[in-house]
Amino acid sequence: MEPPYPAPPRVPPGVDKWFRIYMGVSFVLLILLAIFCFAVPFIPFPDMTADDKMTAKIMAPTYGVAMIISMGIFGVSLFTKPKPWTWVYNLVVICLGLTSCSMIFCIPLLIFWLKPECKNYYGRPA
Repeated sequence: MEPPYPAPPRVPPGVDKWFRIYMGVSFVLLILLAIFCFAVPFIPFPDMTADDKMTAKIMAPTYGVAMIISMGIFGVSLFTKPKPWTWVYNLVVICLGLTSCSMIFCIPLLIFWLKPECKNYYGRPA
């Protein structure tokens, strides 16, 4: 049974805004990296040997596919609504960011993500 009064509006914590900015910037960078990876085999580098060209033809698209998979992972975080499972999913995405050069942004995000205000906003017990 629903209460007779409307639920108070949920105000997103500040970390949610910064998380979405981080995800958006990461998503755009992954798009650019994927485009670059698929373009590398067609760029004529003057110092490349035949072995280097073959390696570029194999590895560049492989990295491009990895960028597309990463875009999917980061894109889900951008477009989901606050629910308990999305808090956990976003926490995993933040921890994935800890393994790269974006660690400097992910450490403060992680610290504030674990606070009770953020958990409550996403419907998790604090």
